[in-house]
Amino acid sequence: MKKYRIIIVLIVFAAVLGLISCTNSVDSDRSTTPVKKSICPLAVGNYWLFIDSSFTDTIPTVDTSKVGISESISFKFNNLDYNVFCWNWYTLPGNTPRDYKWLYVNDSSGLWNIGCISASDTLLKTSLKLKYPITVNGDNSWAYYKIEHNSTDNNFILSDSLAMTCKSTNAMYSTPAGTFSCYMYHYERNMYRATRHGGINEDKFIDEEKNNYRGEQTPADIYLYYAPDIGYVGYERKERGTVTFKKVLLKYNIQ
Repeated sequence: MKKYRIIIVLIVFAAVLGLISCTNSVDSDRSTTPVKKSICPLAVGNYWLFIDSSFTDTIPTVDTSKVGISESISFKFNNLDYNVFCWNWYTLPGNTPRDYKWLYVNDSSGLWNIGCISASDTLLKTSLKLKYPITVNGDNSWAYYKIEHNSTDNNFILSDSLAMTCKSTNAMYSTPAGTFSCYMYHYERNMYRATRHGGINEDKFIDEEKNNYRGEQTPADIYLYYAPDIGYVGYERKERGTVTFKKVLLKYNIQ
């Protein structure tokens, strides 16, 4: 009888481990099977063009930025085959994709970041960026491991473990490209409003090139707006309740 009890306990323990691993990893079949509906559609040729407004100076500044899917690549990581899409920011007005790329894939739990690549560096780590679908009243918080590009040495750094939450599933967000019903995601970070060595005033997140900056830390609330099957619609950064930076969608293309 003891023998059978031990076997049952082992089976239950293995099942629990299986459930835990499933909730912290990309679906194993997601390398070749696309999801029918996604929080951010991934296809080569998709792009999102934004108007960026900064309100940290006496006179607000306005600029444009563009992010798009430049290519798809395949590789094996953690014994899984991945077919991922390269998310590139572009240099404007030349419309040239920058060398460093974020790798994304959709599965049944949402949008995953698999890591980043460039000509000089590679950093791979699977992390769920945006849960989708999700309900506001349910289990709507999770850890997202943010990777950033360090412009000083052109390498990637695993900068933060962010506590992500979904604040709304129907936040109306108005942009020049239209008004969208969005999932509104939120996380907090520290800003490093500083004077760089040499006297140039800039806003940086605390972990980016922090050895080159001096100044005070300011807590910031970051809000991401994504519309299902449209993708990235807007971004807001608030410091002490005041909007200091904002992105609004100007134009987009979905294949």
